[in-house]
Amino acid sequence: MLSAEVLRDGGILIVPLLLLSVAVVAVGIDRLRFWWRWHQSGMGRLQALLSEFNGLTASQAALHQERLCKRLERSLSRWDGCLDLAIVLGPLLGLLASIVGLIRLLDELGPDLLLPARSADLLSAYGQVLVGTVLGLSIALIALLVQKLCRMQRQAVLAGFADNCFAKRAALT
Repeated sequence: MLSAEVLRDGGILIVPLLLLSVAVVAVGIDRLRFWWRWHQSGMGRLQALLSEFNGLTASQAALHQERLCKRLERSLSRWDGCLDLAIVLGPLLGLLASIVGLIRLLDELGPDLLLPARSADLLSAYGQVLVGTVLGLSIALIALLVQKLCRMQRQAVLAGFADNCFAKRAALT
């Protein structure tokens, strides 16, 4: 489907789409590795953070919990902005590539819009016009999937941490 010839004929906007796709896959792999390591040693990190509540008053513990939750959320939401950008930019670049390809195709048909002698050439040209859209939507789909999975993991970790903090604070009073 996405052969080298089709990508070459897709136009100059295929290059940023391919770079964006590489970036999305790299972020996905980074997040997969991060969450794999988190499940291996993350609970130990959370226990270390909870031990910081020892010796604090209830009001100090509430403030400390808020600070820790914000710091933990920042560390768990790395690359979210890049994924947001890819979700929006992928389809827009794909649509722009398709429009540029369609303009090029209409230019080849001429002012009278005469069909070429071989209709297979026309079908091939239409297929190449849509490559940008397919690639852009594929990028957005993968970025959205990675982002949603990471957000679900982050919410689960933060909810568990907040519950443990409330239990620790209740023990202080």
